[in-house]
Amino acid sequence: MHNMFEILNKAKILSNKEIRGSQVAKLSSSQLIDLSNRLSEATKISEQQLADQSFSHASSLSLSGGLEGCATFECRLSKMSELARFALLYSDRVYVYNFFIRYTHMAEKMPANHLVAEKLNFFNEVQLICYIKPLIEKGIIRLYTPPLTDYCPCCQSRLYLGKNGEKRFNRAYNQLKIDYLNNLSVEFLYDPRCRKHRLRYSGTSEFFDCPLDTAVSKEISEKLLSIKSIRDSIKAGNRCRLPKNLIKTTKLNERLVNEAMANIAFELTAAHHAQAAFVSDKEMHISFLRKISSDPELAEKNLIASKYLTTMMPFAQDVDIKSLIKLREQEADSFILYRQALNEAIGKFRDRGTLKAKDAKAIYSDIINPKLSALERRIRIAKRNLVLRPLRTAAITSLALSFGLYSGVPLAFLLGPLGLGKISSDIINQVSSLGDVENNIANDKLYFLWRVRRLTNARGAINPETRT
Repeated sequence: MHNMFEILNKAKILSNKEIRGSQVAKLSSSQLIDLSNRLSEATKISEQQLADQSFSHASSLSLSGGLEGCATFECRLSKMSELARFALLYSDRVYVYNFFIRYTHMAEKMPANHLVAEKLNFFNEVQLICYIKPLIEKGIIRLYTPPLTDYCPCCQSRLYLGKNGEKRFNRAYNQLKIDYLNNLSVEFLYDPRCRKHRLRYSGTSEFFDCPLDTAVSKEISEKLLSIKSIRDSIKAGNRCRLPKNLIKTTKLNERLVNEAMANIAFELTAAHHAQAAFVSDKEMHISFLRKISSDPELAEKNLIASKYLTTMMPFAQDVDIKSLIKLREQEADSFILYRQALNEAIGKFRDRGTLKAKDAKAIYSDIINPKLSALERRIRIAKRNLVLRPLRTAAITSLALSFGLYSGVPLAFLLGPLGLGKISSDIINQVSSLGDVENNIANDKLYFLWRVRRLTNARGAINPETRT
């Protein structure tokens, strides 16, 4: 896995922990393909290396910071930050699809502006893996190159769904086409920058993180422009919102569904090969997988944990990755207890039905926050009692020593027959035990999370997205 960074160093893309954009800009298409091939080979994993355990996860393409959710770097980095915290606060290992595989299928000959765009994406993806480098080095996140297969991902994914899996898949697929149609808004427009017509998709958060701009085929463009009202609107420089019946006849909703299905099928296939539970932050994934999974409760638990983790513990976003890694290494046993408690909390709300964002907030406000506050009170009271007793004794001791020295009483007499030496020793012992106060709550199931929140108090608000 560390070979990836060695390869990038040898290619002079990385130097002194900095990413050299000028070196990326110099790459030809054949050099970019060759470099991507080597990066892909570096993340192939044998079956012996795979971890078969309940808390091993394979991340969705969008949660991994892929282009599938939103192509802007800010959105991709935000997703990667969410994934990093999910990995550190819930998972034992997360497998992430290797971004660089995409470039291995790239054509060697392409228009210059396309190559510039691909190199910009490549540069951004190097930034993303550098952001999670500490987790890669610890083996908490592993970039993963799935094995090549002759099967269609959609066909292959059906093989892993158990009895009647294909029927469930087809039923869910047909329902998804209807759901997209009912929740989709499509605008047809002319972009003077590229002198081409384009489509802009938007809709509810269940289906779209951000509006999606795409090219439009010549066939659909001509069909839309054959309608006078649309043609006149475009000529006037306006965007034209397409009516639902036109979206249906042009099958624009089905195009998006087919892309989503290809991604989900690939993700399920990759998760199966990695022997890991699929994890995503998309509500559409939650809904679809609930319908097709033979174990919907397990699938939903993983999805819920990812999507709502920062809602359940909002302060986690303010702790930088390296601090969380260090804490998790120091408190490995406490981490396991905390994760068990979190699953129990999720389970209580899950029993009431499908868990939603308001339920995640309730888990924090009704369960997690009161328990953390109770731990904080226990620590505060224990420390106050430890501090006040020695301070009172110290005042008496100081007064006696001052009087004795002033009046000429020997120091040996004060420390011996009067017993002030023992009092001083007791003070030292009491003060030194201040550091042991935390041991009283170390066995609490939320002790690990209490330590996480303490990091935010100690360091102040830290925005991980500003780090490189």
